[in-house]
Amino acid sequence: MRKQGLVLAVIFIFALGVLSIPGKAAAADKVRLSFATTSFAIWFNKMTIGVSKRKGGLGFYEDEGLDVVITGAPGSSAVVKLAGAGQVDVTGPAGYVTLITGVDKGLPITTPWIETRQNIFFVVVPESSKFMTMRDLKGKTIGVYSMGSDGVPMAKAMAQDAGLNPKTDISVAPIGLGAQAVNAIQSGQVVGGSYWDTGIAMMEVLGLKFRYITTPGVSKAAYSSGFLANTNFLKNKRSVAVRFFRAIAKADVFLQTNPEASVKIHWKLYPISKPKTGDPAKNLRGQVHIVKARIRNVKKLEDKTIKFGWMDKNVWQDTVDFYHKMGMIKSRVPVGKIFTNDLIDDGNNFDHNKVIQMAKDWKE
Repeated sequence: MRKQGLVLAVIFIFALGVLSIPGKAAAADKVRLSFATTSFAIWFNKMTIGVSKRKGGLGFYEDEGLDVVITGAPGSSAVVKLAGAGQVDVTGPAGYVTLITGVDKGLPITTPWIETRQNIFFVVVPESSKFMTMRDLKGKTIGVYSMGSDGVPMAKAMAQDAGLNPKTDISVAPIGLGAQAVNAIQSGQVVGGSYWDTGIAMMEVLGLKFRYITTPGVSKAAYSSGFLANTNFLKNKRSVAVRFFRAIAKADVFLQTNPEASVKIHWKLYPISKPKTGDPAKNLRGQVHIVKARIRNVKKLEDKTIKFGWMDKNVWQDTVDFYHKMGMIKSRVPVGKIFTNDLIDDGNNFDHNKVIQMAKDWKE
């Protein structure tokens, strides 16, 4: 109970800087959205650039008749609890290990929209280090964002997949994000980190060059993060959910077409996220580097074989089987409880070319 109170307190603090997005009229439908971090991370700009034009956004939410309120929570475990308790309707991309664990515990949550279509977690070590494989990290401490991050189970899964004992052969320690994490690695507090694509890119921007380490089993467990939602919200407010994800899909089209513009819009909405020192052009290139690190792992705009958000049942089964084999989840939860493609067709039903042109024509 005390732990839950701490999570809610952190969320309250984040909410002091909340971005409330008014719809076109008082009758706009409210959607409570939570990030899986307590920062205004640039890789969440897919969820921010669609805010009201009056605030400097592109207006995708208000065009869909939505009033979206954004808060944040410290990691995937926290947002799973919030969505399961009905305290938020939708969460931004969160780790699927915690989703499956929550479903296994009976929480009313599922993923209606995938974000990354291949595993985004790696253990990274400085390029100059002697460590080449996961087995080389026996007896070492690996940094993670927080103990609630999916970097914890992913590091342990890689250790087991490499033939190590994940309970005794490696240890993990929370080192945060960005500069804090870079300092922990450079000082030797940890040998490296278990992070996701954009978290790694964030450290690369700060000057670290990494060697990426993974294992065959982890690479095959392709589905690692996506949007989560309370199942009662999806059932009782399906139209609202469709319109929310349609706005997300529009944002996806825009930022893939013009990633630089997506960074500048996010900075305008969240000035605290814009670097205050250093060369402005270099800072912009760095933030675009982070955004592109995520674009590499999502459904590509030019790929017409699938739609934004769509998931493959067979890939989901492979993912669940691996997570279970590695001990990351306690049981093989039926994949039908974990995901739904019910919103995909309606969520993709908009003029993609119109958004592409908007992105090409965008000016500050």
